[in-house]
Amino acid sequence: MFIGVKISIIIFVDKKSESVVFAILLTKRGFMKKIVSVLITILVILWSSSSVYAVDGYKDLLFGSQKSDILSKPGYSFVRSQIDQPGVEFYVCQNFKFGDRFVEAGALFVEDKFLRFIIEVPVEQARAVVDGLKSKYGPVSSSSSQAAFEAVDVYPNSEAFLAFDGDTVYFKLSSDNNKKQSAILIYTSPAYDQFLLATEQQGVANDL
Repeated sequence: MFIGVKISIIIFVDKKSESVVFAILLTKRGFMKKIVSVLITILVILWSSSSVYAVDGYKDLLFGSQKSDILSKPGYSFVRSQIDQPGVEFYVCQNFKFGDRFVEAGALFVEDKFLRFIIEVPVEQARAVVDGLKSKYGPVSSSSSQAAFEAVDVYPNSEAFLAFDGDTVYFKLSSDNNKKQSAILIYTSPAYDQFLLATEQQGVANDL
């Protein structure tokens, strides 16, 4: 059945799903290079398209975009607001819709580049949001302890989080002075945390 046919196996590892894909090629010797080239091109395209997650931004708001491009996006109404973080500019979106509700959201910029987006989530939707994040991004990449989440239910000024997709998507639950709970979603570029770290290091460099 397979006389004159060369059997080859190529193994690809899908980093997102942590699965191994075996591509079995049954080709005649003279066509091997051409078919392998076409197959690899197709798999690279599929792999790249499946790897576009929150690290690239939030929907049509892409990390690394110029501030002027983000602020002029149709469908968003951004107004500058105060933030207690040197080097960071914060713009609140006044007409942001999450699900069937209008909620508060905001974009953060460093050196005129968009690097983080924050969405206030109704606490009663927290469970659905977490389930949705797990479905889209897979298992959590890091999280607070179970004790920290329990503390949010009992104590004031407490906070707990779940992170996904290499810590580029965060769900945070917190309580204020009156034990009132709130929840936020954070979509962030790794460059934002790198900037904050560099800023903190500069702040103490002269005292070391």
